[in-house]
Amino acid sequence: GGGYMSAQRVSTWSPQHRIATAAGTIMTGNLSNNFGNNVLDYSFHAKAITPTGSHPLQVAIESGDTWWIKTVANFNTQWNRFQYQLDTDWTDAAATTNGWQQFGGSISWRDVFNDVTSQSFVVSGPLAQAASFATGFDNIEVVGGTLPPPPPPPEPKGKTSPIGSSYTEKVRTMLDNMLLYGRDRYGQVSSPLFAAILDERTLDCPQTPAFYDIDPVRLDPGRYVNRRNPAGSDMYHDQSMFRAMDKLSRMMGDPQYRQAALDALDFGMNTAVESKGFPAIGGHLYWDIYQEQLGAQGELHELWNWPLAWELWQAADPQAMQNYAQLMWDWHVVDKNTGETNRHSDAQHGYAFSYSSASMISQWAYVGSQTQVEPYLGWSKLVAGFYRSRRNLDTNLFDSNGSDAANGLFTTMQATSARNWIEAGQLLGDAELVSWGRDILDAYAQYGYDSERGQFYAALNLDGTPYQPHALRDLVTGDLSRPVGYLAIWQPHVAWQESPLEMGPSLRLGRRESRPGCLLAHRPTLCRPHQPGLAGPLWRLR
Repeated sequence: GGGYMSAQRVSTWSPQHRIATAAGTIMTGNLSNNFGNNVLDYSFHAKAITPTGSHPLQVAIESGDTWWIKTVANFNTQWNRFQYQLDTDWTDAAATTNGWQQFGGSISWRDVFNDVTSQSFVVSGPLAQAASFATGFDNIEVVGGTLPPPPPPPEPKGKTSPIGSSYTEKVRTMLDNMLLYGRDRYGQVSSPLFAAILDERTLDCPQTPAFYDIDPVRLDPGRYVNRRNPAGSDMYHDQSMFRAMDKLSRMMGDPQYRQAALDALDFGMNTAVESKGFPAIGGHLYWDIYQEQLGAQGELHELWNWPLAWELWQAADPQAMQNYAQLMWDWHVVDKNTGETNRHSDAQHGYAFSYSSASMISQWAYVGSQTQVEPYLGWSKLVAGFYRSRRNLDTNLFDSNGSDAANGLFTTMQATSARNWIEAGQLLGDAELVSWGRDILDAYAQYGYDSERGQFYAALNLDGTPYQPHALRDLVTGDLSRPVGYLAIWQPHVAWQESPLEMGPSLRLGRRESRPGCLLAHRPTLCRPHQPGLAGPLWRLR
């Protein structure tokens, strides 16, 4: 048994907060002999004293140059009891199966427990690096034997689809669960917004979601917390769900799903807004549904490359949609003469990401198609022209960041621009804008394909040569974000420089002639580059 212990991060190694047992205690040496049993049951209470937040807690058992480490809990500023069990006679494989990892040297699990030199509680990660970080541990106990089995987990909430149900039925079940459990029922005032995070068993939105050392969605620790919209809602992440709700209402003749999407969008445009009036969505903004206020990493509205359900925004509140379009022009277009934009809504010069600008163009085009063509066509042509004017005249490739420097082309950004320019030209009746979008697809089809490998490059230099064509693929992170090597069909991160699945909708808009190796209406794959002797345009519009 053990009493209360506390320590501060400043006394430990910089990336970690660590509390270790002293040599010569019952927690060191041969643990099987010390406790009279191979099976050891650990239990303790832990809390974070400062700072607030959720913290992952690991246990490290050390002998010589080897540590066996396991994450045993996530804890916060409330006292909570934790427990875990181990068997000192496990093989290395059995220890690994039970969640332990070996670090440092190569001493086996069994040999470590023959001569343990220390056992430690370890907290790592950004919060643990704070100079004021302090933790408390109490009621620490290790016994030989077996703890009573934990109570069975509660039955998961929510509706389930019967075995053998159709895909449509499964979608309806999911949306029913979102209507029942996913909407904002927190804080003092409920709203029609949908929570960004739901616990998979309770279907509640945690006010303090579990912390991860590494962002599992986008590996960018500096902006990790707000990307997840903790205790909040971000309608930008709901666009595909809103479209599914609309589709299901039309298929089933049941208006509740479409109405739920419209209610959320209406609230998002008129209530869940930042000081300038932008809806609290995108890369830096969200709405805190517990506090009924803006949750933000700076008041920076920013759209990425996902298609937005503008038709539903318009149906929810046409006037608010027009106001939103005006805000885009006022705050994102930083040079009203050249069409230079900033992905952030601060009216300052910055990276003019083409995918953010493409989302602006798509919104202007939809508003213009529902009201009047001008000024929306003029805005769209000006902003698209900013990028087109910076293209390499020999290749028609332009820089994805809108820079004067020839930084290079990222395939996803080009696909997004092509899709939204073509759609905008069609909606506003401008053939030239459509043609500009088709030029993007032509250029990538010509220079982006490696005929020897039968694959497409993830990034190109503006002269048409591939960017690091033989580099091994890995996740791209932070500002070192240009994808390398060949195009990856799936990457487990969101809203960054490579989303090749977006190419499909773009290519349907600019469809190539039906001949061997080309895009077909029923198979949205990229074609081989144009071959000499094959006359006619690379792509055909519907």
